[in-house]
Amino acid sequence: GGAYGGTIAGTVEYTDYTQMEFRNATNDLLGLNTDIKEIYRPTVNIRLGGEARIPQSDFFVRIGFILLPSPYEGDPGSFDRQYYTGGVGFRVENSVGFDLAYARGSWESFRWIYGDDNTGTATYTTLEKITSHNFKGTVSVRF
Repeated sequence: GGAYGGTIAGTVEYTDYTQMEFRNATNDLLGLNTDIKEIYRPTVNIRLGGEARIPQSDFFVRIGFILLPSPYEGDPGSFDRQYYTGGVGFRVENSVGFDLAYARGSWESFRWIYGDDNTGTATYTTLEKITSHNFKGTVSVRF
């Protein structure tokens, strides 16, 4: 048994992808530094989650959400990666833990099917709708 307990946590992470640059590289790569400033943009990643202990038990339930915006300038919101997560955990006398987690991600992207090798431009692209399913299990021992 045990008393009820819960935790809510979150993080906000700012990344300015326009600040990437090549240094001590060939002139071709150094020339891409201007392109980086035009192609990329700053993003704010958001991670939220919560955990609650089921009253009178050693079981925990967890839920979460992750938003990872596309770093490319001009991408629509549908290109942002979104993950919904859930999980359960079990503790044996606060020393051994068993955890199972699931994350479902979804976003859109495009893929170059054919390209012009001389100009580097796409001659045909296709829109992809991507869904990922990830499962994770862990066993932990505290001593």
